[in-house]
Amino acid sequence: MLRLQGVEATVFGMLMSLHISSFMLGKVFGSALTKAFGVTSGNFANLANLVLVRTDSFDIFVFDLQPVLARVVASTHTSFV
Repeated sequence: MLRLQGVEATVFGMLMSLHISSFMLGKVFGSALTKAFGVTSGNFANLANLVLVRTDSFDIFVFDLQPVLARVVASTHTSFV
């Protein structure tokens, strides 16, 4: 039976790089949206709209990718023969 040794570290590294990349992308996306909506330290007129857009975009991202992530996780738990 063929077993791949050290794959756990590779998968962990990949997941951490995706996590950090998504964190940075979220910060950039949030900053761009804040500027686009004109929300500043002295102007909160569009803050409610900004919060709604950010919340909806997060929900769409999580619920659309959930089946894909479930398949990836399921495929990593198979044994290699």
